[in-house]
Amino acid sequence: MKYVKSILQHGVIPTFDSLIDVFIPDTDPNKPYYKIAWNATKGAFGFLAEYMPEEAEDFMQQFGVNRKKITKELFASREFEQSLIITFDALIRTRGEYKRKIIKRAFFKGYIPSKEKKLFELERLYITSQNISIDAAEYLGFLKKEILPLYVAELEQKQHQPKYRDGRPLSPNTISYFVANWINKQFDISDENIKEIYSELDNDETLQKGLSKKKLYYEDKFEEHSSEYTSLGIFKTTGTTFNGKPAYTFTEFGLRYLNYLEA
Repeated sequence: MKYVKSILQHGVIPTFDSLIDVFIPDTDPNKPYYKIAWNATKGAFGFLAEYMPEEAEDFMQQFGVNRKKITKELFASREFEQSLIITFDALIRTRGEYKRKIIKRAFFKGYIPSKEKKLFELERLYITSQNISIDAAEYLGFLKKEILPLYVAELEQKQHQPKYRDGRPLSPNTISYFVANWINKQFDISDENIKEIYSELDNDETLQKGLSKKKLYYEDKFEEHSSEYTSLGIFKTTGTTFNGKPAYTFTEFGLRYLNYLEA
């Protein structure tokens, strides 16, 4: 952050030239192209540097790391200028460091390597990151780490099993199913796995109540976030569960969005 702060001392809106001199070595043959392309976006970056100097410096550091993935043709394009402007705008508008990290990953790990940049859903990823609650975004990280591997494994298994008459593979169980199984294995006092973990369970009423309370808490948490995910296009409903509640699973967009989350 010291580089951005030192530049801010000489004016409210810093120029990219100064920052590029800091983060891009003179030995890089593309350095002149960086300055030309970024002159058009210096105002948007200036606001980011003024209000969030830590974010501005982190962005520049990541740009320095990923610069070799960016071609001269891309630097000279209006497409790239627009992508930078909307990225800086998204970082300014998005509250919460966790969500801003999603935006930067979407830009550097998604947009930059994409061969179809004009078709890349940058705006949708950013708007979703702005609108999702911080708690729901972090819970998605849990789903990616604990639940997604189970879902993907079954999805791949279904590809090799008998198919529907029209050739479609059999559908895997829903995310609701896998989350319910995870919760039961962690907190259901009737589950054999829990009885093995807590040998004193049958005689400890306080422990039974505590586990049952946690089970209900995690069930409610999933239901609450599922409604939010559905409104954002991350989840969709596919029928109902055995107890009559909506059964949720990831949309194609939801699976792509997970690529930019920490697990």
